[in-house]
Amino acid sequence: TTTTTKTTTTTKTTTATTPEAPTGPTGTLTAANVDFGYESMDPIFYESTWGWAFYDSLLRYDENGQYIPGVADSWSFDVDTNTWTFKIHQGIKFHNGDPLTAHDVKFTVDRFSDMSQSSNPWSYYISKEYNQVETRVVDDYTFQFVSAHPEPAQQIVFAWTRILPKDYFESVGQEGFRAEPIGSGPWMVDEFVSETKLVLKANT
Repeated sequence: TTTTTKTTTTTKTTTATTPEAPTGPTGTLTAANVDFGYESMDPIFYESTWGWAFYDSLLRYDENGQYIPGVADSWSFDVDTNTWTFKIHQGIKFHNGDPLTAHDVKFTVDRFSDMSQSSNPWSYYISKEYNQVETRVVDDYTFQFVSAHPEPAQQIVFAWTRILPKDYFESVGQEGFRAEPIGSGPWMVDEFVSETKLVLKANT
């Protein structure tokens, strides 16, 4: 007697799935310091170490040390009038939703360059004591800085000038702003306990 055995093979088809990418920032990063150092959130202090996380500066540097757009999309210097002209990027918003305009830039530059208020070492180099003649708002997205003489290195100071929200600052006052600062940068202040804790959350 001959027995024939038939082998049946079942093939299971599986469809590979790709995990969906997160729709926003995820996770928590915790950093511990020996102390809070210059914990001030106000750039007119000696230095606003933490402020770089949540403010945007007028200009920025790239990895090669070249100046690149920050709040300003473009800038130029008129050698005949010693005037710097900055075209402000349209569409930037502060963390409270207010638009960032040339009025905020002028407010910030005027305050940052006021040597009766600021102890930041960079302030002197855009102050009236050094080189500033005047500052102007040409329109909502054009700001001008008139200098007394050509100063190519002035761009360095513009890259250290972090833009503050004029209306919010004036509504809460200096102490109110220092307690609850806002900017337009990649992080927002969520909680601040002096000499203890600073919690930032992503600006999506």
